[in-house]
Order: sequence, then C-alpha cells, then structure tokens
Amino acid sequence: MSKEQGKLLDLQEAVSRYVKPGMKLHLAGGIGGPSAAVCEIIRQYQGRNPDFTLIQSTVTGHALNLVHTKLVSKLVCSVCANIAASGRPSRVIQAALERGLLTIENWTLNSLQQRLMAGASGVPFMPTRSVTGSSIAAENEEAFKTVDDPFGSGERIGLVAALVPDISIIHGCVADADGNTILCAP
Repeated sequence: MSKEQGKLLDLQEAVSRYVKPGMKLHLAGGIGGPSAAVCEIIRQYQGRNPDFTLIQSTVTGHALNLVHTKLVSKLVCSVCANIAASGRPSRVIQAALERGLLTIENWTLNSLQQRLMAGASGVPFMPTRSVTGSSIAAENEEAFKTVDDPFGSGERIGLVAALVPDISIIHGCVADADGNTILCAP
C-alpha cells in the first residue's frame, strides 16, 4: 500500500485480510448495514463453514444472507424480522433455528448497545435498567447480573457484560484515506 493510499483497501482485500473464521462480526451503519461487505464475506466464505457469530441490532436485509448461506452459527441481536413489509419473524432465521444451525442471544436494543459500549470503553460491564426482571435477563445469566447499588441507594442495579467484537464493519457515506468516516443517519 502506498503512502498516498493511506488506509484504503479494496473490499476484497479488506475482507481477505481482516475477516477470519470463528470471528465475532459486528455489523453497523443502519438497518441495511454494510451490504457490500456482507456480500464480499459471502463470496469468500460460502461453503467453508467459518462459524461466525454475528452481532447486529436488527438482523435483516443482506445480513440474513449470512445466515442463509450457513456462515453464521450464532446471532447476538435485538430483532430478526422482515421489518420493511410486515414486521413478522424472518423465515430464514426460523428455518436455521428449526434445523439446529443457529442459536440466538437476544437483547433489547438498549442493552445490546450498552454491552458494545462497555467493550469499546474497555470496562467489563455497563449498568442498565433495561432488562432487570425480564425473560432476557433470565436467558442471559452469563452476561447479566444484578448487584446492590455500591452508593447506598438500596436499589438492585443490573449489569450487562462487555461485548467485544473481533471486528466491526460499518457502512459510512464518506471516508478519506486516513480512515476518517462520516456515518449517515439510518
């Protein structure tokens, strides 16, 4: 890579260099997410069983193709639905679950973002009120705990464990050769 290119790579090279089997892939950048990157991951890994964990708030659009092509064995998400037309559950997800090809770790939109924020901040957990007392808390005991408020209010406070993806792939509208990227509203 020349100095003029900075951090620029074509998508094929970026996926080849930075996406590896077994990784926790975080897709961000709006509901559709980084569609071109998802298509490139499929091109490079289809038929290879890379056993990815997919982290995405709303699993829809091209991200469903990662499940359909059996590249993902686990989802960490908040929504798996065909939101554009009806909001009904995704048939792709349902089929993968019925065949035993997929597990889902379900969180609220807020608690998933709090887990990612804790990971990005380098702290082991983030306090939350989002899932306390819910079935989500009960289903995710390994990543959710309650503790007494250390400041003496007498309240129990929920804690979500940090979630640290191996790579985050973000769709931006504009970027420069130094990697500075502008994200557009979803």
